[in-house]
Amino acid sequence: MESKDKSSRSGSKTNLNESTLPLLDETMDQEISKRETLEKEKIELEVCGEEEKLNTDKEKESEVLKGKVEGEEQEKKKKKKEKPATSHKRALSCGQDLSVGVNLLDRDERHINDHINLVFEDVLAEPDASHGFDGVWRVANLTFSYTRHWLYRILSALVALPCGLIWGILFALFSLINIWLITPVLRTLEVCLVIVKRVWSGIIRTVLDPLFQSCGLCLGNISTTVTSTRQEMQ
Repeated sequence: MESKDKSSRSGSKTNLNESTLPLLDETMDQEISKRETLEKEKIELEVCGEEEKLNTDKEKESEVLKGKVEGEEQEKKKKKKEKPATSHKRALSCGQDLSVGVNLLDRDERHINDHINLVFEDVLAEPDASHGFDGVWRVANLTFSYTRHWLYRILSALVALPCGLIWGILFALFSLINIWLITPVLRTLEVCLVIVKRVWSGIIRTVLDPLFQSCGLCLGNISTTVTSTRQEMQ
């Protein structure tokens, strides 16, 4: 009887163990499946959000491009409607092409002739004690300024071209002489004088320095005493 009870107990225990194991497996599978579904749902939501963002960005870009295209088309239409203004441009002459960099406003940039930059007030002036008629003073101012201005223009028109030719030739000759004669001669003299300097300094150091040093030593040992006439009489 005891053997039967033992066998029945052992059989019941094994049956219980067998019955609990599949339950645990089923719960674990259900949890894993739930987790997988949740992860899939999260991934799907993220993908949907990214797709929506991409779609919105694309829509915005398309709208911007459409606006630009429409603006360009409108500008083109306006340009077509507007009549082109015919502008007659003057062709530059040969002298103007060659003298593009000439400053016509400030013709004395380096202030070379400031000492003759004079006007009527710098030349003629009436003090407070002696004033003439106002009309005469105005006419004198006008005559001085206009005669100076126009006479200078006329004479400069006559003299400017020949003087420009003469001074151009002279300064071309000066620059030619300086570049091809004076500067090379001075450079050769500098090279030769450097050699003479080295030779002369070597001669002085080897010949004259010992003589002067010996003379200085000889004369340096001389001592002088000064005595007054009263001490000699005593």
